[in-house]
Amino acid sequence: MEMVPTPLMVFILLCLGTVIVLYVFALKKLKTIHNEKVDQNIAEILEAKSKFTAEKKETLAAKEDLQKRREEIIKQESSVFAEKNILKSQKENFKLHKKESLERLEKRDQSLMKREERISVEEDQIVEKLEHVAKMTKKEAGEFILQSAKKANRQALKALFKEGEDQAQAESQQRAQQLLLDAVQGISVPSVLGNDILGRVEISDENFKGRVIGRAGRNIKYFQEKAGVDLIVDETLFLTISSFDGVRQAIATIALERLIKDGRIHAPAIDREVSKATKEVTKMVNDYGEKAAEEAGVPGLHKVIIKMIGKMSFRSSFGQNLLQHSVECARIAGQLAKELGLDQSILRRMALLHDIGKILPSEGETNSHALAGAKLLKEYGESEKIVNAVASHHGEEKCTSVEGEILKISDALSGARPGARRDTYEIYIERLKRIEEIGNSLPGVLQTYAVSAGREVRVILDPDRTTDEDPIVLAGDLLKRIKKELDIPGKTTITVIREKRDSLQG
Repeated sequence: MEMVPTPLMVFILLCLGTVIVLYVFALKKLKTIHNEKVDQNIAEILEAKSKFTAEKKETLAAKEDLQKRREEIIKQESSVFAEKNILKSQKENFKLHKKESLERLEKRDQSLMKREERISVEEDQIVEKLEHVAKMTKKEAGEFILQSAKKANRQALKALFKEGEDQAQAESQQRAQQLLLDAVQGISVPSVLGNDILGRVEISDENFKGRVIGRAGRNIKYFQEKAGVDLIVDETLFLTISSFDGVRQAIATIALERLIKDGRIHAPAIDREVSKATKEVTKMVNDYGEKAAEEAGVPGLHKVIIKMIGKMSFRSSFGQNLLQHSVECARIAGQLAKELGLDQSILRRMALLHDIGKILPSEGETNSHALAGAKLLKEYGESEKIVNAVASHHGEEKCTSVEGEILKISDALSGARPGARRDTYEIYIERLKRIEEIGNSLPGVLQTYAVSAGREVRVILDPDRTTDEDPIVLAGDLLKRIKKELDIPGKTTITVIREKRDSLQG
């Protein structure tokens, strides 16, 4: 007997089939989702691994850079130690010379005392003879002897006074030299105050130039607008960043290095890297300012002034880092103040701040970084003595304090020591020759001499071809030509000599 399926059985079988189909479909869907998640996790792991590899390379590069800096610091310390030994030997020679001079003075004093005793005895004998022969009183004889002695020994007394004057001048000069030696001995500035951001980025091959420039120059234009610099691409494997602002140059250099390392150069990446570099350099500026104030021993500076000091690290003058120069000036000024019994704190403060005008955009309004810096310091409440010292350290204003004169000496010592600046010997000689050529080209000039690195010029005129009014006019013309054709820092002094001598023989 065959079983006839009932509608209920058919319905149940259909339901079971549907459930089986749905179950199989769900299993396939779950497997697909699982595979996608696995692929996604593998991609994330690979990406994390590549990032870790890149960070590891950066860490190794940073370690190598740190090792190089350590080696440079060791070399600098060795050089400073050698300089200290030289200064120490000079100091010992000076003490020996001083001892010999004192011994000579003591022998001379003893000789003078013996001479006075002999003169006194002779004077008594002469008085007795005069009283006996000329029947003079002792008072009259004494007056006669004094007049005779004055007349006979006038030239000898002049020579004695001249010798004492020369000796006093020589001793004062030796004392001044000793003060300067004591001031510069042991002076050094930590390399942490300088930076090695050179404004040049090296690329591995020519293909990177195309990426940096971009299609129709879009990338390079956007980078220049965003960073505020000029990017120079030439035939070499270096990209040069040019800017009058050292801080902008540093930001652009850091950002460009990272863009090239990443390889993806487009507008969003440029925005991101320039923003990150700006934050890093801003922190560097603040750190440099605080470190410089600490090294110079100058507390209590305004936050804005500290930031301006930090920016000095990104500016140089004649190849000398401006911040290192300022801290070095502060230390020298402090040593001189200690030797002379002056206030060390105020001298250190004015020395650290004396070149702050070099990083101000308003320097162009006055054409003088000294006056621009003095104006800024006055706005932030610095004392009148500091403001005047900063304004007058290149002669644009009259100096009204001893501390201001000490600041000029400290500035000159820091800038003029060997190796401080890259003003080479050839450039120095060429500048002096050019000044003398300009002077000799003027009418009526016999000879021109340029001294003190061109800051002082002496001109000798032909008296037969010039008049008494010509020196003033000629000095003005020469000064204008020197300022126009040559870049000489500070004040230039022109001395014009016109001398005519006549002699008669009978």
